[in-house]
Amino acid sequence: MKVAGIDIGTNTVRVIVADVQNGKIRDILYQNRAVTRLGEDLVSTNRLKEDAINRTAKVAIQFYNEALSCNVERVKCCATSASREAENGEVFLDILKKAGLPVEVIDGKLEGELTCMGVMAGIDLFEQPSLIIDIGGGSTELIVWDGKNIHSTISYKIGVVKLADLFNYKDICSSDIFDKTKEYITSVIGDYDFGINIQNVIATAGTPTTLAAIDLKMVDYDYRKVNGYRIKKGRIEEILTYLSSLEFEKRKEVAGLEAGREDLIIPGSLLLIFFLDKTGKEELIVSDYGLREGIAIAASL
Repeated sequence: MKVAGIDIGTNTVRVIVADVQNGKIRDILYQNRAVTRLGEDLVSTNRLKEDAINRTAKVAIQFYNEALSCNVERVKCCATSASREAENGEVFLDILKKAGLPVEVIDGKLEGELTCMGVMAGIDLFEQPSLIIDIGGGSTELIVWDGKNIHSTISYKIGVVKLADLFNYKDICSSDIFDKTKEYITSVIGDYDFGINIQNVIATAGTPTTLAAIDLKMVDYDYRKVNGYRIKKGRIEEILTYLSSLEFEKRKEVAGLEAGREDLIIPGSLLLIFFLDKTGKEELIVSDYGLREGIAIAASL
């Protein structure tokens, strides 16, 4: 079945058109993404900014029309953290609905379940207990896979856009900024018992895929090279140290660093390192597949 999945996140809008058979993505026919920063300043105002609403709606409607032009049988569109938390989220959703784009605002638990579905469509976990991390713009989901089923899912109200609104990562970053970020992350997440012995750590969304692209010195992003890529914690720390030593404009010259993530890559990397330390693992597996792919699979069911 030819279906489309659209993921409207706090930072990024992503679309995929794929042939899905028996819950598996057989062929990707079209995909696109754009950083729109819907949740900009949400942490301080609890409202979506008018320009953020307009630029995100424009992209989402464009992606929806592109999906329709592929003659898909079904389209499923889900909105996450920013849309479900903002006081004026309905203003944004009404614009999409008037354009004919049906949107489902999903909670953190369902977001985690769909993310797990998407990740497993692209990476074989070989029935090994694994932690799947989805670092978004406004929330972070942890999904523990026990080898056969989802053991637990938890969603935290912390993400790269929220952190970037709290702390300044656009300037050269001092150790003080790092310390304050780590302290804040710890205060939000605290102690979390995974319940099982984690063998693999898999990370999805923009932070890990960008780190992989940087490590690969990738000028033109290729999801096939990124999906399943393994990167050591020490290498993430090296990239973090290098990027944080650069002026904002200089970061734009780094191969693999997606436009719009020049500041967000700093808190995202700190979050990844935090979870690697929590699990005691020195390496993570990068998944290009995630929530968007899970939405597409759900559309086919």
